[in-house]
Amino acid sequence: MSQPETDSSPDAVSSPSLRDATAHFQRRLVSEALRRCDGNQSRAARESGLDRGNFSWLIKRLGVNEQPL
Repeated sequence: MSQPETDSSPDAVSSPSLRDATAHFQRRLVSEALRRCDGNQSRAARESGLDRGNFSWLIKRLGVNEQPL
C-alpha cells in the first residue's frame, strides 16, 4: 500500500489563507489610518478612500481598537 501524497513544502504549512492574509492587511491599514488621524474615524475613512459607514463597519468586523495607539 502506498501513502497518499502530501505537500510538504514549507509554504504549505506556514502560508495563511487568502482570507486571513486579506483580513490581516485590512486590520493593519485601518489601525494605521486611525493612528495617523488620532482616532478620528471620518478623517481616517477619507484618507483610506472609504465612506465613513464602510470604515466603521470594517472596524467592527475586523475587531480593530478604535482608540489611537
